[in-house]
Amino acid sequence: MPRKYTTVRDEKLAVDKYREFNSFDPKRTIYVPEFEMPTRARLLGDATFMNYRSMKVIPDNGVKPRSWTYYTHDHDPGTYIYALDGELDTEVPSFIIRTDALALLGQCVKFGWKNNDGKGEGNAVAPYPELYATPCGRALLVVQNKRKVLALTWGGNLAVEDRGIVG
Repeated sequence: MPRKYTTVRDEKLAVDKYREFNSFDPKRTIYVPEFEMPTRARLLGDATFMNYRSMKVIPDNGVKPRSWTYYTHDHDPGTYIYALDGELDTEVPSFIIRTDALALLGQCVKFGWKNNDGKGEGNAVAPYPELYATPCGRALLVVQNKRKVLALTWGGNLAVEDRGIVG
């Protein structure tokens, strides 16, 4: 059953992460998941990239865009991507399961991975799923309609900072 309340600590951290990434205050101070955080996921492979769009202040010039700005983040080795369909073969880390609040980064357009079978891509169609970060910024969640987790990314040096997604 989804949690209805958040801890003050997680709420503050999620709002702080939102401010750090977007360079402005959120309209909604917090996003309380309307879904149960998954405890197991299926490893797709090494995360290769994340394409997303955001209304964040552009780090290069400090200007808030009037429309979506598209970004591509190429993941460093050691970062993995997981799906929530098929055989769920991996335990989701407790720092993800226990989070009570998420920081909205934008919308996910596409993500990629590679494994022993080759390369793969997850392509989103409108309405694009939301892209969230855990309050610590060490995991990304792709969530459709604020109700269903489609994919998770964590590991390596993955982080969310003022300049964007890094690692």
